[in-house]
Amino acid sequence: MNKRAFVVTLCFILTAIPYAAQAHMLWLNASNYAPKASEPVSIEVGFGHQYPRDEVVKEGRLERVYAVDPSGKEVAVEQVSTAVYKFMPPSEGAFQIIAVMKPGFVTRTT
Repeated sequence: MNKRAFVVTLCFILTAIPYAAQAHMLWLNASNYAPKASEPVSIEVGFGHQYPRDEVVKEGRLERVYAVDPSGKEVAVEQVSTAVYKFMPPSEGAFQIIAVMKPGFVTRTT
């Protein structure tokens, strides 16, 4: 094997490794990305490899879901179901929705 073929093969392998190691992602999907003050926003929590979700987040897997207002203060988010939350921004501005999962291991085999 010549040096050039070796370098090309090595580059290909090194760029392919991160894709093989991707884990499940947590997706937050809002019903309205530019709500007015006091306008309800439904937030669905998705989980998996594909957007918006491959799987439903199982009960007890989320540690907490909350919002942060433009000044940095926490704002409560109401849980509607296992994977759906409702948020009503109390004022105008950009709010961050944050979901924290409990640490754990996900696998298909026992």
